[in-house]
Amino acid sequence: MKVYKDISEFCGTDNTVVTVGTFDGLHKGHMDIISRVVREAENSSLKSCVVTFDPHPRTVVTSNFKHSVLTLFEEKQNLLENAGVDNLVIINFTSGFSSKSYLEFIEEDLIKKLKAKKIVIGYDHKFGKDRQGDKEKLRQISDINGVEVIEVNAVKNNSDEISSTKIRHAISDGNIEKANSYLGRYYSVNGIIVKGAQRGRKLGFPTANILADEKKLIPGAGVYVSRILSGKNVYFGLTNIGLRPTFNDTDVLMIETNIFDFEKDIYGEKLTVEFMGRIRDEIRFGNADMLIKQINKDKEECLKYIENLTN
Repeated sequence: MKVYKDISEFCGTDNTVVTVGTFDGLHKGHMDIISRVVREAENSSLKSCVVTFDPHPRTVVTSNFKHSVLTLFEEKQNLLENAGVDNLVIINFTSGFSSKSYLEFIEEDLIKKLKAKKIVIGYDHKFGKDRQGDKEKLRQISDINGVEVIEVNAVKNNSDEISSTKIRHAISDGNIEKANSYLGRYYSVNGIIVKGAQRGRKLGFPTANILADEKKLIPGAGVYVSRILSGKNVYFGLTNIGLRPTFNDTDVLMIETNIFDFEKDIYGEKLTVEFMGRIRDEIRFGNADMLIKQINKDKEECLKYIENLTN
């Protein structure tokens, strides 16, 4: 997959099938659109092209808006490449770009620069300044320019329309199973392993403490069954997200993973934690012995959870 950091860098000579969106999360609905783009391109001897934005548009158009993303750029790029996309174009979303009209964006950027012959959109797609462009206006412009517009219907889970907002709420609430069902994969967080207080090792449950990107949405506090990716190796473990209330030693949300049957020193290495399911809330215990007893119970429940999934 070719990656272009600006639409002006695009140098493809082939005509394209294009879709445009923030695509935060690349959930089932998004992937349905991406799959249609790839399929249309293959069937028409065109090249597939995904146009997305960085940073998230709402952080630019809405003052003091704080926004944690479901997918960092690297994650989004990997998912799109695995989906078979030929070209990824990242538009630097600035206040200047946000003032561009939908007409200029479609005719100048999509049709002239990206050589779009087909444009694939979601059922609720809006674009251009103040989101004034909609599918009807897009069809009018496309008809004049001989471009086909293809609309993809909403994807639902048990009659509930999937959206990034709903996934974000589910993750923040700790409802990771619901989020995963909407994503079509396990929600994950990756980061560098840093040294912590070493308390887990003293308790008999050494943990890898993950320093995640500050832009990434972290699941709500609690204990989770997790799958851990270290290089090409896959492990299972127990991940605690919280403030370690039993010891009152932090006011910063920590991500600590006890990797089963693992004794390597991985400080400074990058680790990916996939959240499979949630075991319980974070609890304050009266002493360390009570905590150890609970962790043993958590591990047993975690192993049963994994066994049920793999059988």
